[in-house]
Amino acid sequence: MILKMAKEGVPPTRIGLTLRDQHAIPNARAVLGMGVVSFLRQEKALPDFPDDLMNLIKKAVRMQEHLKTRRDIHNHVKLRHVESKIGRLVKYYAAKKRIPAGWKYDAEKVALLVK
Repeated sequence: MILKMAKEGVPPTRIGLTLRDQHAIPNARAVLGMGVVSFLRQEKALPDFPDDLMNLIKKAVRMQEHLKTRRDIHNHVKLRHVESKIGRLVKYYAAKKRIPAGWKYDAEKVALLVK
């Protein structure tokens, strides 16, 4: 069931929530002997980019679209905060070899990645 959901493009966090809410499995580690991400890595079904990084990238793209139409100083500052978080996560995941080592955040390129 986990592999089926992963092949449909469901992120690991959503898989864990589905197991908990719909199938009464509160902890996948107790059943599998490992976490959902470890299981997907073992089965080579892990998505290219981690879920938390993709969520931040989507948030940054939405904020950039908002700033194209409005002059919003507060959101401009918050966009810089989100981009800073993305930079820290990229550094972490590159060290863990979860994303390619030379991958850099570029606002125009990630907008294509998200769409």
